[in-house]
Amino acid sequence: MVNIYEDAECWPEIAQYLSSRNKNDFVVSEFTESELVSAKYLCIWSTWHHQFPLPSKSDDPELDMGYLQATYDPTDACPECSIGYRQRAPFRLRSEPKWGSKSFLQLNWVFDEFFTKIEVFERLLRKQGVNVRPVVKNSTGNALNSVVQLDVHASCEILGKDRLRLERTCPECGSNKYLAHRHGFFPSVSVQGEPAIIKTKE
Repeated sequence: MVNIYEDAECWPEIAQYLSSRNKNDFVVSEFTESELVSAKYLCIWSTWHHQFPLPSKSDDPELDMGYLQATYDPTDACPECSIGYRQRAPFRLRSEPKWGSKSFLQLNWVFDEFFTKIEVFERLLRKQGVNVRPVVKNSTGNALNSVVQLDVHASCEILGKDRLRLERTCPECGSNKYLAHRHGFFPSVSVQGEPAIIKTKE
């Protein structure tokens, strides 16, 4: 990976080169320590995606979304865009994550859930009021020893939706899907109470 600032002289030429070869760049914003300390809310995203959720009816989990039926309740979900799925069971993994020096992860295909080491939860998150769900081994159904899922129930609404990039509007249910906001400050949100961790309704 190579990091390049957008105000670097070479960036326009590199951006054109990537675009001409149908390659993607990954944009993140850096904030000063004082901006982070004074912020009322902080956004998080994962720099590590590891494993695929199971079960899979195929030998290649990248080609099979069998985990949806095992993990989610589809009662209120749109059959076209899948908005409305509600988690009803623990995520199932092949094995314990190979954490190394990392402490948080997201699963491939599941970009709205975060997972962490159990000791990180106990040391840092429990006292903040964050709850967790177990994660189980697919072959046995037993809880894995090193990983838990952050259990986020609180939600808030984004007020500045005009600053979001619309990915698509579902022709079936009319719901909007937005691309992840990674450029500049996040739009303002309307939060009820003081939850330790929240998801946007969007």
